[in-house]
Amino acid sequence: MRKRGQASVEFMVVAALALLAITGVVYALSSQIGRQTQEVDLAQINKFGNALIDTINKVSYLGEESTLTIEQVLPANVVNMTLDRTATAVSNRTIIFWYDNGKDIMPLAFYSPVDVVIDFANYGKGVKRIEVTSKQAKTLVCLKQNIYSCNNYCEWDKI
Repeated sequence: MRKRGQASVEFMVVAALALLAITGVVYALSSQIGRQTQEVDLAQINKFGNALIDTINKVSYLGEESTLTIEQVLPANVVNMTLDRTATAVSNRTIIFWYDNGKDIMPLAFYSPVDVVIDFANYGKGVKRIEVTSKQAKTLVCLKQNIYSCNNYCEWDKI
């Protein structure tokens, strides 16, 4: 009788230790995957922002009435894209991507050499077609929904 009780206790101790080890491994893997996902998102935002700034530079050098279209991938956790309009900012030259990392919303800034007007309505995940146009000493950054339109927001009369 005593041996059966001892075997039961030993089994429970071994099972508890195995469960503890499995829980630790699962937690470590899930936190590592979360960090890697955030790093991939930040890399995509950096690639998107740098490509956008490069295109703005090209369009500004080409002169008025010039237009270039690029396609870039935007990650899912970008909640907004704005211009920095604070008193310390250079007039409409800082493009800010607002990224939700799960804990808080953090800004990622990209600096343009020229004044920029942004017309972005859809921040969803996926490939974005962006039209960059130079006109009236400003550069318009417009998200295109399809080949023919810029959501009808890209009207220079309203700028």
